[in-house]
Amino acid sequence: MAHLKACIFTILVCASAVLVGYYLDEPGSSLLIAAMVTSLFLGRKESLFAIGLLLIPFDYLFLQPRFSFAMTSHSVERLAVFVGAMLFATELIHAKKQSDRSRLQGEMEFRALAETCPDCILIVSDQQLIRFLNPAAVKMFGYSQEELLGIPISRLLPELAFSLSQTEEFLALHKNGSRFHVESSWGQFADKTTIFLRDVTDRKSMQAQLEASEASLRLTLDTIPGLVYSRPPDGELDYANRHLMDFFGFTLEDVKRGVWRDGLHPDETEFVLSKMKEGAALGKPYTFDCRHRLEDGTYGWIHSAVEPLIGPDGQVVRWYGLITDIGAWKKAEESLRQTQTRLAIASRIAVASELAASIVHEISQPLAAMVANGQSSLRWLGTNPPNHDNAKAAAERIVRDGKDATEIIQGLRNLFKRAEPQKSAVALRKIVGEVLALLQPRTQKEGVRTKLQIAPDLPPMLGDPIQLQQVLLNLVSNAIDAMHSVVGRSKNLMIRARRIDDNSILTEIEDSGTGVLDHEKIFETFFTTKENGMGMGLSVCRTIVTAHGGRLWASPAFTSGTVFSFTIPIETETPEEVITPT
Repeated sequence: MAHLKACIFTILVCASAVLVGYYLDEPGSSLLIAAMVTSLFLGRKESLFAIGLLLIPFDYLFLQPRFSFAMTSHSVERLAVFVGAMLFATELIHAKKQSDRSRLQGEMEFRALAETCPDCILIVSDQQLIRFLNPAAVKMFGYSQEELLGIPISRLLPELAFSLSQTEEFLALHKNGSRFHVESSWGQFADKTTIFLRDVTDRKSMQAQLEASEASLRLTLDTIPGLVYSRPPDGELDYANRHLMDFFGFTLEDVKRGVWRDGLHPDETEFVLSKMKEGAALGKPYTFDCRHRLEDGTYGWIHSAVEPLIGPDGQVVRWYGLITDIGAWKKAEESLRQTQTRLAIASRIAVASELAASIVHEISQPLAAMVANGQSSLRWLGTNPPNHDNAKAAAERIVRDGKDATEIIQGLRNLFKRAEPQKSAVALRKIVGEVLALLQPRTQKEGVRTKLQIAPDLPPMLGDPIQLQQVLLNLVSNAIDAMHSVVGRSKNLMIRARRIDDNSILTEIEDSGTGVLDHEKIFETFFTTKENGMGMGLSVCRTIVTAHGGRLWASPAFTSGTVFSFTIPIETETPEEVITPT
């Protein structure tokens, strides 16, 4: 339908041009105007169609001979000039229309961009007067569009200076007189300057808050009573608070250069570095204790606890460490160990006093035997002739009984001796036998039945035989005491020992007594359930077992009573001599 209307319009324009040219005798001008009108209102294709239509009347009406389609050479020249002029005029009009259309399209696109852009856009003339602004500018400065057009840009941006830097930040002025931060970028084209503005007040406020927060955090880290440091995931320490630098005598530059490594104790440098490397590989918290050179040049004990900061992607963003001075704690620990040692000695003395009568009884037996064998030897030697063989056998028995008495006396001396533990390979069966021999008068008096279940292939333990004997003596003595009030049922004492893994031997002492209520509290120092107890025995036993690398605990027995269990590491190296039963 549109093409039909265009054709009709073209035919009408051409017909009008022919009639006008014929009556005015100006065919060329009228027909050229017809082609230009067609090109202007319709388009390039329609103008070419009009030129084709106009060639027929032009040839018939105006070229010689007139009213004939015959053409002379002069007529051909006129026709060529006519056609060329009309084509040239058509192309000029078409080019002008294309230029106007492109410019209009560009202006529409720029206006659409400017109106939808969230940033402020201003165009100023060479006299610094505002010639264009978008809706964002109205919103940013509080003026209406009419109020802003034509005013100097300095009223809005008093600090604006078109310097070499085309991007800068400064304060802008609102209609109500308030000032706010803007980020500016600009560019010049011909005699106009386009300015883009972005309100960065919120960003500036957040930046100020962040800087204040960082300053507060730094002040907090510098004032807390702790030694704090941090480092990136795979780098050197890059921060240390004031307390840490004062404690070690470092500067922040020293920390960043890794000088702290030189202060580690030579015996622990490799351990600390491997611990840090292992923690970094796992990405998990870790701790370690080590000695480090202090500001005064001495080595002090420190404890370092390190925690990772994990990012949203699950990777370590930063490591934070807290160092604690544990020098005083180490001294207290050593003092406590010495105190426990003295308590252990006191406990041994108390137990030895209680068992003095039993020891005297044990010594009196070999002494009586020695006297009897000595008298027998004298009788055999007094016969005529003397019986040397029987006398010799009696003398050998005297020597044997003397050795037995000597071992009992030596054990008593070691019990009172203030000496450091001497660890060696110890046969458990022997010290169990010695303890039961010492407590035999009590077991007989209390009517306690003793049963042993010790594995025949049990390897030797690594420990101090005197201290391990003390542990067994205390636990078995407690078991006998626990059954003192039992009436109407048997009193059974069971001692079991077996190997539980490649490194330890488990020993269990089970009684059939009344049991205990709290199986953990009984190990506290000075806690006792006995009327005349000191409350040190079990605490000392646990200390001894722990010092041997084992563990001591209590649990209820299957029927009644209590089971005391402890583990002691075995001797891993083949000893030259193992303490075995005689």
